[in-house]
Amino acid sequence: MITRSLQLGSSFYPVVFLTVLVLFFAVGAARQFFSIRKKVIIVSCNSVKEMVSAAHSAYKSLHPEQSFFPGQIINMEELYSEGLLKEYHNCPNGGAYMINRFGNVFCTFHEYKEQE
Repeated sequence: MITRSLQLGSSFYPVVFLTVLVLFFAVGAARQFFSIRKKVIIVSCNSVKEMVSAAHSAYKSLHPEQSFFPGQIINMEELYSEGLLKEYHNCPNGGAYMINRFGNVFCTFHEYKEQE
């Protein structure tokens, strides 16, 4: 009986070790997933920003008197109705695209602090 209880007790430590090891890797994988997800969202936002910037430049050349002004949110509906965008584009995090004081397009969610 004594040897049997020692055998049961000794199998407890490998189970605990494996459980801790699995939890450690699960936490690491979750951190990596959210880090990659954040980077993908930023890349997606930058891609949309480039499309909107190109559409805005084309709109300025077509309608110089009706151009968007610094601090104004870009009207996606107007760019879409002009045929400059194939579909409505938004920031994945819900930011809006605006014109800064230098005439460049920026996202209010990802780049707002840089524009002040």
